[in-house]
Amino acid sequence: GADASVDGRGAVRDLVADGVDASKRRCRRLCSGFVEELRCMRLVLRRLGLADGAGLVTRKGRVAMEVDAGDELLIAELLFDGTFSALDAPGTAALASCFIASEMERPASTAAANPQLPADLATALQRLRDAAKRIAGVLGDARLGALDGGEAYAALFSPHLMLVVHAWTSGADFAAVCQVEPGLFEGTIVRVMKRLDELLQELVGAAKVMGNEPLAETLEAARKAMHRDIVFSASLYTLEDAG
Repeated sequence: GADASVDGRGAVRDLVADGVDASKRRCRRLCSGFVEELRCMRLVLRRLGLADGAGLVTRKGRVAMEVDAGDELLIAELLFDGTFSALDAPGTAALASCFIASEMERPASTAAANPQLPADLATALQRLRDAAKRIAGVLGDARLGALDGGEAYAALFSPHLMLVVHAWTSGADFAAVCQVEPGLFEGTIVRVMKRLDELLQELVGAAKVMGNEPLAETLEAARKAMHRDIVFSASLYTLEDAG
């Protein structure tokens, strides 16, 4: 009986030892994967100019860190390559809406998904798509993204809200704005504007980190143009609660 007991304890120890060894092997594999992913991420940051060769964050990297409500890599590119700076206040808001549009339901019609844009907005949209494909290429080279030429990544940023936002920030009344894209519900438009306001506020901060005061003023003007009428009126529920 004693021998059986000893054999039993030995078997348990062997099982525990095997489990510990297996856990150590899994940890080593996970750590190795994390290290490799970190190395790839550092490579991306360097190639995009967000970090230098020593791994220190650059000014462009600090600008990207200001952005949380949109794709910070692509936004940093568009801030530094002059795409936002080339636009007036309504234009900057319209371009920024492409980052909010990725959260919204896409329009069913092809015409709504590919609106006829004025020349300045069409140019800005093309520059956004070109920059998105460049970033996707960098991510793909670092094995952090799909090697599809950047098409899938660029497609995340839909222009279907651009004309709606441009009309509103240009002073159109809410009824007219609703007619720009009849497929959008009024509540959706209000939510878009509120989310866009958050992004524009971050872009103002990013432009200031860049030291680009004229762009910061343009973006702030876009925010002010949005803050009017029904879109930013107090909620009826809030008013009732307050009463």
